[in-house]
Order: sequence, then C-alpha cells, then structure tokens
Amino acid sequence: MEQRAVIFDLLGTLVDNFRTEDYRQTLARMAQELEVDPERFRLAWKTGTKARMRGEPYGTGAGIEMTLNSMGCTAGPDTLARATEIRMQLSRELLLTRPESVPLLESLRQRGIRTALISDCSSEIPELWPESPFAALIEHAEYSCVAGCTKPDRRLWDYCLAALRLEASDCLYIGDGGGSELSTAMQLGMQAIQIVHVKEASGGFMGQDRELAACPQAGSIELLTRQLS
Repeated sequence: MEQRAVIFDLLGTLVDNFRTEDYRQTLARMAQELEVDPERFRLAWKTGTKARMRGEPYGTGAGIEMTLNSMGCTAGPDTLARATEIRMQLSRELLLTRPESVPLLESLRQRGIRTALISDCSSEIPELWPESPFAALIEHAEYSCVAGCTKPDRRLWDYCLAALRLEASDCLYIGDGGGSELSTAMQLGMQAIQIVHVKEASGGFMGQDRELAACPQAGSIELLTRQLS
C-alpha cells in the first residue's frame, strides 16, 4: 500500500459493535443496582447517548448521575460506583471481541505504516484503553467524548491528522460506515475501505445505520489483512 498511515474506526471495525441484548441486560443490571425502574432508566440512558459521546458529561459515573437526575432520582457514591463498574465491564469485554485485529496492527507497524484511531464513544473506551491490547499498537487515538464532537464532524479527522502531522492523502481510512465516516474521509482526500463483518450482517448488534460508501469492502479482519499485505 502507498499510504503512510491507516486510520481505523473502533466499534464494528477493530472490535464488534455492542450486542443489543447484552446492552439491554447491562442497563437492566445497572437499574437494579440503582433501584430504579429498568424501562425508565433505559429510555433516559438512550436519550443521553449523543451527549455522552460528546463528553457531556465526561465519565461513566457522571453520565449515570445525569440520567438519574433526568428521572428525578439520586444514588449514593457506593451505589454509583457499583453501577459504573457494571457499565465498564461491558466495554472491557467489547475490547477483546476481535483478537484477529491485533496481528493486523502488528503487521502494519512492522512494515513502518503508522496507525491511528477515530472513534465515536463515551468515556469508557478512553478510560479502559491503556489496558486494551490495542494501546501499544495505535499511535494516536481520537475519541469523540474527548474532542467534543461526533462523526461526521471533520474536526475529528483534522485533530487526528494534526497529531500525526500528515496530510489526508497520506492516509487510508477503514471503518464500518457508521456516522457517514467513509464519505467524510474520502471528501477530505483519503482512500477508504469499508469493513462489513459477516458476523454482524445477520443482525442482533447495535450500530446498524451504516452508509453504503463507494469504496472497496472487506468482509472480515482476516480478509482486510490480505488486502493490506
């Protein structure tokens, strides 16, 4: 490949998207710990999703408090800490769902190709990132909850390119197409590859609102590895 760097999406690309049922069960367990109605909590949590992805507020515990406040409820610090850990564990497990991504990143780094990340996510991902298998393999990670904006806001790409000190034309962008990320990357001058993972195509996963971008596709990390070799 001719590019000097590959910028990856995270959810649905390097790792799975959340399974809808797993996410619902996690919210139900959080609601039980917080002693609130699970359906009211689920709906209130869903309402705050975009704000949390912009870091408003930053921190899982703060997000839970905001959700409770919107319901007219409160919780003590110990209860909040237990509910926070339930939510953190879901993301902790998510970061291990595609182990085949690790050798892909290792092979790129061994060839002198730089790697970066742009992710729409709430604060759990950057908080857990240092313990993930990707931490030593991604040179720069741009998180929406830190940047204060979500895809397709081009500032995410601008911040990432500035950190890498590269031009858009120096980079290949790889993602599943959520948030119009592929068309944004191409408009900025990047080449792009859409990953359409066979496992998620049958449904049961969150993040199914993907664009159909006019770019090459790969059906798995293994096939992507071959394309980039």
